[in-house]
Amino acid sequence: MGESAIGWLHPPPRAARVPFGTPGRPGYTLNAWIGCSKIDQECKFCYAEREAGRGRLPLFRERNAAGLPVWGNEAPRHIVSEATIRHAIKWNREAEADLDPRLVFGGSQTDWLEDRPELAAPRARLLELIAATPWLRWILLTKRPGNFAALVPSWRSGVPDNVWIGISAGSQPSLDAKLDDLERIPARVKIASVEPMIGPVDFARALRIRELVWFLFGGESGARAKVRPCDLGWIGRGVRQVGDAGRFRFVKQLGARPLGVPDCIGCEGEMHEGDVCGRCGDVVEVELVDMETRRRVEGRVPGDRRSYPEGDWQPRPGTGYARVLHLPGKGDDPALWPARLRVQEWPDGSAYEFAGAAC
Repeated sequence: MGESAIGWLHPPPRAARVPFGTPGRPGYTLNAWIGCSKIDQECKFCYAEREAGRGRLPLFRERNAAGLPVWGNEAPRHIVSEATIRHAIKWNREAEADLDPRLVFGGSQTDWLEDRPELAAPRARLLELIAATPWLRWILLTKRPGNFAALVPSWRSGVPDNVWIGISAGSQPSLDAKLDDLERIPARVKIASVEPMIGPVDFARALRIRELVWFLFGGESGARAKVRPCDLGWIGRGVRQVGDAGRFRFVKQLGARPLGVPDCIGCEGEMHEGDVCGRCGDVVEVELVDMETRRRVEGRVPGDRRSYPEGDWQPRPGTGYARVLHLPGKGDDPALWPARLRVQEWPDGSAYEFAGAAC
């Protein structure tokens, strides 16, 4: 917790539109507690669970040593100390001195609307802290928007203006299941965090919610051999659909296993028949992909000379090849993305502008 490396927490100062690479405002993460349980398919490879499993906190270290779970319904929640969460008071003073609000992700390793008896007190303390820090813009994401009315009765008549409430949903079923509950929350700014994006999503229903103004996109992070692929066409269609509706978009990362069109990043639009691009020398690696079921098969497809770095896969009828993009880490360097995906905007009108971006 504290100063965060999360890109969407660092908009340019004073709602400006500036070239990418210009230093942004300070941005922070703060958790009133740490721990959660999985309720969506997107939770399968939860980054916060991986972090808890490393046992840096004494509670999780002790449970690891005893062979007990550190995540899920059977695991306790680590309640963060008062001294730690009071860092937000200092951040608020600094933002006020700069006359420039700062963003705080109030739940990077938890779900602030998880319903457990021991979380009532830390949640109440979080609400008090939010009220005491008007120069901070608190981003509260949840997979449980249906719990809002029961767990936050003091906000039923209206969410404070310095709170942006959002849902996390990376597939059509998850998004559709949460939209009605999100629409009922009386917040002026609402967010959809479409990460990890594990399937194509149509945002037509979401865009009918007037207050839903900011959409975050990202592929899944983690071990490349394990995480689910993110087709860049899914992100591209979402970016275009949301932009056409006049809403704000932020592409965070392409994930550890991005799949794209069968062309080179450096030669966009240049299609290739062979294994190497004659123009830029990039190795053109593809894999056979079935976006619904993936089955390992022995041997290669007869006559197929292309490389399959992740193994050989047999597609369903009607599916075919997708370019494997070998990007470093979680694919969070926009310089390596197709131009159409280079878009980073915020609801206050600030944005990073990219040379050659087509969005």
